[in-house]
Amino acid sequence: MKKILLLFSMCILALTSAFAQCDAPTNVQANARWDHVNLSWTAPQSQQSCDAVLSYGGEVESGIGVSSTTPFTVAVRFPASSLSQHDGLYLTKVSFTLSDAAVSSLAIKIWTGGSYVGGVLTSGTLVDSVPVNVNNLVANTPNTVVLPNPIQIDASQELWIGYEVAAATSSVYPAAAGDVELVGVNNLVELNGEWDDLASAGVPGYGWLIDGCLQITLPELTGFNVFRDGVQLNESLLSAITTTYVDNTVSPLSSYCYEVQSVCSSTTMNSNQVCVNTP
Repeated sequence: MKKILLLFSMCILALTSAFAQCDAPTNVQANARWDHVNLSWTAPQSQQSCDAVLSYGGEVESGIGVSSTTPFTVAVRFPASSLSQHDGLYLTKVSFTLSDAAVSSLAIKIWTGGSYVGGVLTSGTLVDSVPVNVNNLVANTPNTVVLPNPIQIDASQELWIGYEVAAATSSVYPAAAGDVELVGVNNLVELNGEWDDLASAGVPGYGWLIDGCLQITLPELTGFNVFRDGVQLNESLLSAITTTYVDNTVSPLSSYCYEVQSVCSSTTMNSNQVCVNTP
């Protein structure tokens, strides 16, 4: 397999950032029953580019697992000293690479305030855990997840970025290990509630492929509204991480048309109209 030299990318890519464009939801689907309609959609991805990238680089060299379907956690840590130029920015997206996408569960994990003292790793406070739809995952290329609650960087403490994953079968080794190793930095693994590094766990020479996207300003998507035949159904704004809605106010043998609206800080944008007939 190909090997590359270490690429440690923690540079400011841009000094200014505008609000993201308010894009419409996509892939709106309506599934009708006689007494309700199930709606689903895909939230727009932020079009805002990264103002800085946290990455240790590397290319996929191997897949690592635990020879079972037991969940395990991998992470990379960014010491406080490496975050000084990013103080106050927001971690808005996480990208990670899998060697095998046959997993039964995966969740992005973010910790702050961790440490590495005397060879002892402590993850600090878990500040976010974001479940990921495993049906959308791909192998050997970065998967990007937009965090529903962006995390502001505090350069006085460490930042750990990782994911908890469970293989679909015991023969799957899902976590992509790259050919760049920084012991105690980009090769952290948690098993049975204790943190260690891959080298100490008997798998030297590898580092996880996990990147963080930092932005100066927050993405502007704040939530969604659902419309039926031009009339808004939800009384309060749906969360920005909501992608489903159930309309329980329909009648049998009737036709309805729906739109889902993205609500942003400065504007709104409606999806294409989807129409259904209740049986």
